[in-house]
Amino acid sequence: MKIDLSSQELQESINASLIAEVRTWVQIGQIVDQADQIGFWRGKASSYTEWLKNFASELNLSSLTLWRYRAAVRFFVKMEEKLRSNEVECPELIQLPKCVTADNLEILEKIYRVAPEDVLINLSKNVLTGSISRSELRTIWGEYKKALDGKTARGYGSIEPRVDSRNQLMVKEAQIFSALIESVTVWSGFQNPHTFKIFREFVVGKTKNSSTIRVDAAAFIKQGKVDKLDFHIFEIKANPMSSRVLDSVQQYFENEKTLCDFFWLVVGNYAELSFNPDISDEVGILCFENNQIRVIKEARRLKAEDKANMALVFLEKLF
Repeated sequence: MKIDLSSQELQESINASLIAEVRTWVQIGQIVDQADQIGFWRGKASSYTEWLKNFASELNLSSLTLWRYRAAVRFFVKMEEKLRSNEVECPELIQLPKCVTADNLEILEKIYRVAPEDVLINLSKNVLTGSISRSELRTIWGEYKKALDGKTARGYGSIEPRVDSRNQLMVKEAQIFSALIESVTVWSGFQNPHTFKIFREFVVGKTKNSSTIRVDAAAFIKQGKVDKLDFHIFEIKANPMSSRVLDSVQQYFENEKTLCDFFWLVVGNYAELSFNPDISDEVGILCFENNQIRVIKEARRLKAEDKANMALVFLEKLF
């Protein structure tokens, strides 16, 4: 819900923010948004930009930070409308929990420009509950950005980019990758894992002839602090399946089974697999449907003789 303040009320809010020991991004974002909306800056600076820069200096913050706060406040209004129109509960802006940051809303806004609505609803709920990290959001945005061919809406009045119909496969793959993050408890069997990091297009090693082995996605996860780190590899097949594609999955498994603890095939339509039962028993099968991940067949734990090298790679990426 948008809050409109008078000039006097806005000045009182500004005065309070300048002396407050603790200020939230929401409070500052509302102030700079309202200052623009009601023209509060007029007579105090030659432009809104100059006023914002001066206010940022008084707060000992950068003007870029205030722009980000304002954008997050404005985006939240749109997000709130979408959630409520889909009968999803949403807190008022001023009552947002501390886990909801301006940075996370900034990334979520970018995803809103391209992702399907059901994905947006799920991601919005996860952001509001703090069940998805900024790093995971950035990874998901990176996937959707590919479908835009790297185009983004930049600058005032710019036209928001749209996904080319030829890139719908990339959108589907991004949806699947997002669902893997959101459904981690489903495929891992871990509730509230102590460590969970997932990567897209991850290099896991080299073949005997020194060719690079790159997988669609890979995840490191462990349940408790003292538990061993499990390494999962995912082959994502969002396009219609064929016997040739499944043969390639089997070959990937043969090349990668010594590198991981679990190997998964993720498909968009499980019915397409019925014609080919020749995938190894150790390979787990996940199905993406209704924007969720469903386990069709559990992956069996592998020997993973060469996994030690992967742990080192993980530590390098994490730190």
